[in-house]
Amino acid sequence: LYYTIGNENTIDVSVVMLQDNILKLVKEDANIIPQQQTYSNKVSITVNDELNRSGIYTITNASNTVNNVSFNFNRAESNLNYINLNNYEGISVNDSFINTFSDIKSDTKINELWKWFIIFALIFLLIELLILKYFR
Repeated sequence: LYYTIGNENTIDVSVVMLQDNILKLVKEDANIIPQQQTYSNKVSITVNDELNRSGIYTITNASNTVNNVSFNFNRAESNLNYINLNNYEGISVNDSFINTFSDIKSDTKINELWKWFIIFALIFLLIELLILKYFR
């Protein structure tokens, strides 16, 4: 379907060429003359590093369109590599949303110490009032 940019690509084009004619790869403002070998009933085009943009290029002979070829960048960069969590300690892996949300809720649960602070504040307030009342 397409050729990869950066690799050596050989394209066989079925066309009968005259002695001094050459094939060109044309795309918008790019006009490239690749390496080519002429045989009796075809021309073999070799493209190495001449291309730097992906897209559809037109193979032309003088001003005639012979064929269209597509060039794309290597798709291996889109392969995702996931980290292996088994190599790390202290990491928990959950298989369901329910377990995940319950773990998050239990991890973020704060000990409710504010109730004890209020109780002790009231006790100390009572003690202070009793001290002021009886030792005055």
